[in-house]
Amino acid sequence: MTDDESINIDVDASILEAGVGAKYNFTDSSVVYSELKYLDVEVEGGAFRDSEYGSILSLGVRSMVTGSTELFGEVSHNNISNTSTSVVLGARQYFTDNLGVFAKVGRDDFDSDMYSVGVSVRF
Repeated sequence: MTDDESINIDVDASILEAGVGAKYNFTDSSVVYSELKYLDVEVEGGAFRDSEYGSILSLGVRSMVTGSTELFGEVSHNNISNTSTSVVLGARQYFTDNLGVFAKVGRDDFDSDMYSVGVSVRF
């Protein structure tokens, strides 16, 4: 293949996630929480197709450091295809009681890095 040639493949990913959780307020501004999630992931592109499912058990802490800024950290045990442990740290900025943005970074024991930004909606 030369530099001016390219291959275009459409890739579709479907993710189903369901879970339960509990939280404990240990100060007026800080919460410890635990979550158990079921995850089903399908990826399809061209002749390639793969499907994985499993569970994620997480323990984390969230703390409001100002009236609208939250810092959080989480440790998760992931049992999807391979078993791994991951650590995530992040910050969330609320614009209203129900709307905010977040950024987080994470790493698992396979030395895979994760970076994420997004919108948080509470209801």
